[in-house]
Amino acid sequence: MKKILVTLAVELAAASSGCSNLERSRDLANPNVPATVTAVQVCSTCHGVDGNSISPNFPRIAGQPPA
Repeated sequence: MKKILVTLAVELAAASSGCSNLERSRDLANPNVPATVTAVQVCSTCHGVDGNSISPNFPRIAGQPPA
């Protein structure tokens, strides 16, 4: 019983803490998260962190205009 209560308390604490730093947030549905943060987290998976993909399947976007 004690193990269940401890597990429940830890899960409750983790669920209620959330990410308070929007620059590192992974909440893609939150409109307060800057678009650049979302782009880095989503687009960098295929296109690379700096926009230079190492895979021939994904284009290099580093040379694109910032807008």
